[in-house]
Amino acid sequence: MKKFYHHYRNWTVVFDFIRQPTCEIPRSLCEMLIEFDQNSPSFFKHITLIPIVLCNRDYWNANIFLREGKIFATGWGYLGEYIASLIADEGDVDHMAENFDKIVPSYLEGFTQYVPIESFNPTIIVDMILAMYGYRIVEWYFFAQTDNRNSCKSKP
Repeated sequence: MKKFYHHYRNWTVVFDFIRQPTCEIPRSLCEMLIEFDQNSPSFFKHITLIPIVLCNRDYWNANIFLREGKIFATGWGYLGEYIASLIADEGDVDHMAENFDKIVPSYLEGFTQYVPIESFNPTIIVDMILAMYGYRIVEWYFFAQTDNRNSCKSKP
């Protein structure tokens, strides 16, 4: 997650893009990313305290198994990382908050049946989304083939 974030964070095209006052991306997303950039060292220090669980951010048929009537996905990641991926990876940006509100409580309820996670704050999943997909969402917008974003495109 950290390597992926730093890859996009260090790409000046998207980094500078969200900091332009004329940028047409919702200002709230720009501000969330800028704030995350400022607090990312703390986030990456904190995330190492989160339990590692089964996780697969590559949700397709070959990575999903049915055994004894239960569905299993392969891989390992931080608690919340998989659901962050499910919500944000090429997801419907217009309904991301709504999807978060519907999916995260069920996801965490499922884990509490097997793992004590009382101290887990669900807002960390928002930070995971920002770390893994924030600048990627900006990239999708920046390189979209529409005319309405030309006013925020930075000049090379």
